[in-house]
Amino acid sequence: MLSGSVLLSRRLVLLLVLTGLAAVAALAEFRSILRPDIAFLLYAAERVLNGAKLYVDVVEINPPLIVGFNLLAVIIGSAFDLPAALVYRTGVLLLAGATLCTSAALLRRLLPDEAGVRAGLILLAGLVLLPMPAVDYGQREHLMLALFMPYLWLVAMRVKRVPVGAPAAAMLGVLAGIGVGLKPHFLLGWLALETYRRLSTVKRLGAPAPESTAVLVVLFVYSLFVLLATPDYLLLAHKLGRAYARFLYKSAGELLLSWPAAILLMALLSYVALRSAAKHREVWDVLLLGSLAFFAGGLLQQKGLPYHFYPSLALATMLIGLGVLDIREPLLRLSERMYQIVASASLLTIVTAVVGTSVANATHPGWGGRPDVPFERLVEVVRRHAAGGTIFVFSYHIGSAFPLVNYAGVESASRFPQLWILAGEYVDRMRAAGPLRYRLAAEMSPAERYLNQSVLADLRRGQPHLLLVHRNARDDPANGLRRLDYLAYFGRDHRFAELFARYEFLDRIGEYVLYRRLAAGESRNAPMPAASTGTLDVQLGGSAVAGERRAGRATSALAAVFLLVVAASVWREAKGVGPARSAL
Repeated sequence: MLSGSVLLSRRLVLLLVLTGLAAVAALAEFRSILRPDIAFLLYAAERVLNGAKLYVDVVEINPPLIVGFNLLAVIIGSAFDLPAALVYRTGVLLLAGATLCTSAALLRRLLPDEAGVRAGLILLAGLVLLPMPAVDYGQREHLMLALFMPYLWLVAMRVKRVPVGAPAAAMLGVLAGIGVGLKPHFLLGWLALETYRRLSTVKRLGAPAPESTAVLVVLFVYSLFVLLATPDYLLLAHKLGRAYARFLYKSAGELLLSWPAAILLMALLSYVALRSAAKHREVWDVLLLGSLAFFAGGLLQQKGLPYHFYPSLALATMLIGLGVLDIREPLLRLSERMYQIVASASLLTIVTAVVGTSVANATHPGWGGRPDVPFERLVEVVRRHAAGGTIFVFSYHIGSAFPLVNYAGVESASRFPQLWILAGEYVDRMRAAGPLRYRLAAEMSPAERYLNQSVLADLRRGQPHLLLVHRNARDDPANGLRRLDYLAYFGRDHRFAELFARYEFLDRIGEYVLYRRLAAGESRNAPMPAASTGTLDVQLGGSAVAGERRAGRATSALAAVFLLVVAASVWREAKGVGPARSAL
């Protein structure tokens, strides 16, 4: 039994380490420029608060709950005269802190005699909730995991038959239901855990547990709200679903070779090798099921965006940590000892990479938008020529318009955060050899026709002060989405050509060409917007894409070493080398 002074010192150390993780994560986030997705959602919430109709005047492909979260930040910011971005970022930090406190309370009951394991799990939870999200801080996946994590410990308590009051269980179910509502793909996680709980504890079919009922009620009420309050979302999803599925598409085979898959593989192999030596197998089980199901949820999205796999990566990291924290000693099998060594090395590598990245981001703040534009200069030019007015950005990437719109103090004339529909509709043609040919009006799909009608209506209604056009690269398959020439595409229609004739060239900043609107009666002094032949190729060196590829190669190499070590140890045991065969 630990003495009071030792217990207090451990709690103080735990609190100090968690405070350090929170401080580094907060510095990295609060000193950086808003990330594009967060910037757009805050902007969308402000527009909705000012009377715009969601999914009509502001087009967002995701269900409305995330806009509601941002709407809350905007309302609180307005009430206290604070920037909405500051309120949102602070709210995410407080949510992570509340999750850690709730997890600590649940783990005290789940593991009453395991102070070291509890402390280790809380530290791991702090690592994955605070610095690990990095540039994906505040994304729906981050919020979802923070809301869902206590439910993991609750399921382990149910399986271990630790009593839990119905009101507390129902509240945890409500939080988990809200988390799943934010990201419906991760309903798979709840289904996997619910199946595990029932198979482990329920002898016959009966009434669901309070937490399960709460999840179902939340999801039913939310579905009803979407049907009744935002019917335009369902119409939009039906219209744009095919194009969205093709935008940034990656096959399951490609995603299974990604670095999150490599971390998950390490966690799975550690589970298979070490679970028999685990002291609290229920905790291992819920972390494995959660990481596998959340990875499947990422696969369903078929995008390969890193944050889609963040929940799986976070739980897989915690599962690897259990291979260090929660093992009965001594380990007799050589393979088990080798697995624990490699798990320790893997955990140390992940912790070092996560904390190191967060410290680097805190000391050298930057932004998560397009790497091909001097952001500060672009903001200054937009402010000078469109202050208090509107701009229209022609680009497939959300980072082209946001957070530029937020920091320049202008409004986007486009209902879309970016023209991803065009990229989705032409993805096959952009991969093919030969000149890129655009469809005639009669050949267009409903989604492409909707895009053209919407862009035309937005340009006419908004009469933007500035047009920002993402320059097209050379018309070669290697340049992918950058083959798109927006002025050539829209300029084929005489209605767009007439609108473009009201603008003249203003400046070229990075990979963007800016055109300003001519005042009534003003004579033209520079060329109007027109199609151009791309002469440059996309350069990936030093970009986020290249960094992700390097990270993927490093993680794959680590996984390969892991597998070789394990294979060698198993071979040695099979040959009778090392411990006696009776210990196998």
